[in-house]
Amino acid sequence: MGVSWIVGHNGTRAHRRMRTVGVVSPLPVLILFGLIGACGKDLRAVEYEPSTAFENHLETQLGRIFEETAAQHPDQSGFSIVRHGRKAFTARIAMADLAEHSLDVQYYIWEADATGWILMDHLVRAADRGVRIRVLVDDINLAGKDTRVAAMDAHPNIEVQVFNPFAHRDSRLIDFAIDLARVNHRMHNKLMVADNALAIVGGRNIGNHYFEVALDTNFRDLDIAAAGPVVREISRVFDYFWNGDWSVPIEALVDRPFTETDLEGAVAEIREAIAKTSYPYPLDQDVDALVSNLVSIRDQFIWAPGRIVWDDPAGIRDGIA
Repeated sequence: MGVSWIVGHNGTRAHRRMRTVGVVSPLPVLILFGLIGACGKDLRAVEYEPSTAFENHLETQLGRIFEETAAQHPDQSGFSIVRHGRKAFTARIAMADLAEHSLDVQYYIWEADATGWILMDHLVRAADRGVRIRVLVDDINLAGKDTRVAAMDAHPNIEVQVFNPFAHRDSRLIDFAIDLARVNHRMHNKLMVADNALAIVGGRNIGNHYFEVALDTNFRDLDIAAAGPVVREISRVFDYFWNGDWSVPIEALVDRPFTETDLEGAVAEIREAIAKTSYPYPLDQDVDALVSNLVSIRDQFIWAPGRIVWDDPAGIRDGIA
């Protein structure tokens, strides 16, 4: 399932409510797993923080820049195809650096490699200057990464949720064996929205192979940069996934609360890993050039009617395989 493709934030977290998650307690349907089944996380009722996309996009630099052209194209949205991986990653970093109020980020795969570390570092830097960050990732790629992800969530301006998590964190084959109808539903959405004013959607996950960074092989893929009313539609889809029964706060998947000390340690590890990485492009120069030419880039957008086509994850809750 995928996309084809906190208002007035004050640095504090929203009021918590209870969510009934579409995760069943594993039944010992196989003798082999009869005793192991009880070891999984009970995710049927966890606390969560409902939130919605930033509403006042015109209060931001990105909102004002793109609204100037959007006003000339009533009921239309602006689009630009992002063909090359280098530019696609530069655009994501520029969005993180330009955001003033919010960044909503949703991905199927987020690799622990150069691009994954660099993007996370820029999200942390954005959070440090007061931007609210919401990150929603599918659980298919998180094996062994819970603690580092939970450490990022310890930042007061970063919230991380996991889509349709496996109950057995150390042995996911158990879930496939006894809970296949649920865990076989994965989220392939790939999007990033800055200040509810500019979005990138498309086929690229976060990983070296998607951005012409890997030294062995790289994927050919496409993204679409979007502005105008369709961005608010993208944000509504993000909110639906974020606030649904199928998304669980990362803090519910770890065994202890994570603290600012954990965050500092994780950020230090990420920045040390970045320092040891030989990233093939002058990223800082690329980002500076994009930001300097943002208005001319905007003027190259194609304005036309647009809509988002997406799969409803309600099948998880309804028990549809």
